[in-house]
Amino acid sequence: CSAPCMTEFPLGATDTSSSVYYDYGSDTAFVGDDSGKLHQFTSVFKWTPTTPPAEVTGGGWPAAVSTSSLTSAVHASSGNTYVGDSAGFLYNVSSGGGAVASGQLDFGTGLTEGPIIDTVAGSVYAFSSADAGGTNAGVFQLSTGFIAGDTGTEVTVGAATAGTTPQYDGAFDHTYLYSATTTGNLYVCGNPGANPTLYQIPITSGAMGTPIAGPILSTAGGTPCSPLTDVYNSIETGQGLPQEWVFASVQAEGTNAGCTGVACIMSFKVTQWQPSFQYNLGQEVLDSNLNIEVCENSGQMSGTNPPAWPMGTFATTNDNGVHWRNQGPVLSSPADPVWTPGTLYSGSFEVIDGNNNIEISTPPGGTSGATPPAWATGEGSITNDNGIIWYNLGANPSAGLPAVGGTSGIIIDNTVNTPGGSQVYFSTLGGGCAPHGTGGCAIQASQTGLN
Repeated sequence: CSAPCMTEFPLGATDTSSSVYYDYGSDTAFVGDDSGKLHQFTSVFKWTPTTPPAEVTGGGWPAAVSTSSLTSAVHASSGNTYVGDSAGFLYNVSSGGGAVASGQLDFGTGLTEGPIIDTVAGSVYAFSSADAGGTNAGVFQLSTGFIAGDTGTEVTVGAATAGTTPQYDGAFDHTYLYSATTTGNLYVCGNPGANPTLYQIPITSGAMGTPIAGPILSTAGGTPCSPLTDVYNSIETGQGLPQEWVFASVQAEGTNAGCTGVACIMSFKVTQWQPSFQYNLGQEVLDSNLNIEVCENSGQMSGTNPPAWPMGTFATTNDNGVHWRNQGPVLSSPADPVWTPGTLYSGSFEVIDGNNNIEISTPPGGTSGATPPAWATGEGSITNDNGIIWYNLGANPSAGLPAVGGTSGIIIDNTVNTPGGSQVYFSTLGGGCAPHGTGGCAIQASQTGLN
């Protein structure tokens, strides 16, 4: 459509990797270009005939930030805007267009996505595919008022890439976002130089701790992940306690059982343990070793401090009267397979039963029957399968759906208390939209499909 329905602004340069950042409070948008300039536009949606949409030209704008192409900007409530470039530098751009450059943070693909800003803690996080040593991928934490040349604090998240696999943004969990002491966790899909791996970075009083390596998400080394999305549902029915999930995708050879070795989108349960909370049979939490713990009794209160969680699958923990059993990693590697007939299962082998629960064969194991057994549904219940004794370890904590070529970032529309009521949105990066076209397509998946 023609103006004023649509307004076009020539940037004067191409824009390869900078998405538009819109600030709702000021009705202002920011976008970078490949020549290193950051642009600002006003009256984007609330325009009137007397105040039409317009680019700010003057007072330092457009801001000459870099000589390299810019990635997506993030505008903070302080009035400053933060943006990275393809050379691996992060910039703090003032309202007057002046830019302060950090030290070089990425020596691989460059900073391929906008940073994450915590204005309350005064921190900015940047995600690097290769640090100065060239061997590690890293997450950098800098002050929102960083000085020129500053590189802040780094924690490493696996092997660096040679410059082909980007390191995308992670996501804070609910504990961090609602903590009065900036304490919680940051999840990131790291290890871009090898098999993509989910990491949990603990944050205590605003300081990053040692990352914990979790499940391997793809058997294809060097395949990219998507950015991560964390979703907390405080009113989900079923388990009777708030549920939290991390969503991610990989562009090839997903390890989740729902992906059958292809590119896919996955979800992982990351519900945190709570102190002085009444837990009931079958409820699940993610422990500090990134294993799933399943409650095996009802009506008891947890302690005031987390218990010492054991590492071994099937191990038990007493938590002030709450009995926990270790289900194993949030996603086994390789992922737990579905039950198959006539198969020799060793003792302590895990499968996914027909009810999407995790079953573990108790020693000595044996050979499964010709047809699926009638799986007992309660956590801790026993199923006899041609001589194999299966022990129900609770609900499967991860899910997966094939997604051609992997996905973009992932959006959840809402959280509701009925299965399937929340929707997951993403776009695929490969073909497969026939008859509507040959490129990627927009997808809506139900909460049931990805838990």
